[in-house]
Amino acid sequence: MNTLVLTTSAAVAFALFPLNAGAQNTETQDVKVPDTIRRGAIPPESSPGTPEVPPVSHPWTYRLEFSGEHAFSSRVDGPGKAAVSRVGGEFGVSHPFGEGNLLGFSIGGERSFYDINGATQLSPGFNEPFEDTRRISLGVNVFVRQAEQWGWFVGGQATSSMEDDAKFSDSLTFGGRVGVRYWFSKTLSTTAGFAAQTRLEDNALPIPLIGVDWRFADKWRLSTDPGLGLKLAFEPTDGLTLSLDGSYDSREFRLDDKGFAPEGVGIDRRLPIAAGVEWKISSNFTISARGGAYVWQHYKVEDRDGVKLSEADTNPQGFVMVAVKISF
Repeated sequence: MNTLVLTTSAAVAFALFPLNAGAQNTETQDVKVPDTIRRGAIPPESSPGTPEVPPVSHPWTYRLEFSGEHAFSSRVDGPGKAAVSRVGGEFGVSHPFGEGNLLGFSIGGERSFYDINGATQLSPGFNEPFEDTRRISLGVNVFVRQAEQWGWFVGGQATSSMEDDAKFSDSLTFGGRVGVRYWFSKTLSTTAGFAAQTRLEDNALPIPLIGVDWRFADKWRLSTDPGLGLKLAFEPTDGLTLSLDGSYDSREFRLDDKGFAPEGVGIDRRLPIAAGVEWKISSNFTISARGGAYVWQHYKVEDRDGVKLSEADTNPQGFVMVAVKISF
């Protein structure tokens, strides 16, 4: 599960408002127009002397994902150590409409278990700057295949991210995006557009969207998936994919009215570099695993007015992640 991601990186901002984490976004799926329709063999409506054509079936498809992640303990600048574990899930629904168009909805949640002890630089006078957090998001995306080689998309997402006892109304952020996708060939496509994301105690973040999906060899693929970064994938055999990826992740969450920064904001930013394996056991069931290191991680705490109170980096931090995807 890709998490809510904020970025200023234009080259990889594709996944800012994902329908699923660690997977292709719904609005960028390659929905093919049937050749018979493209060539005009099936008329848009029946006419005298023309045999009736059965309507094309447009079934709903459903996706259910679960993920778990653990980042091992690492030293924080100054005294103290930090570790974090996460569990998450997402349910997505998509439905083709018209010819080559796609509508998608998603609802997802994530629970982060922070273990930060003795980090006095982050929370002077307190043992830890914040406790466990939870996140819930709702998203919708529409992709319209305007012609054989290009289409456009629009989407949005609402997210609540907070400590357990924080105010829900103060934990909401909203985002939207619009753009186009162009297919140069069956193996190369690009995306360009614009997105904007509100933040808890800062101005909205404008983001140019630029993405690429390039199958440059029979078993090799380079793409801006997953998330904010670049992924190189190799498929040695059908159903098995090996990958290397690097990305940028950022989370922010509303704090409760107790502790070091009452009703403030906690921020967790990191740069993961990872190797992964994905095994598609059947057309409906996929399992995957990733492992690597957060080569850079930065924690920051702001007060309720967005004024920085403290910040600290950690040493490189190893992590492992597993995920299961079920579609039907």
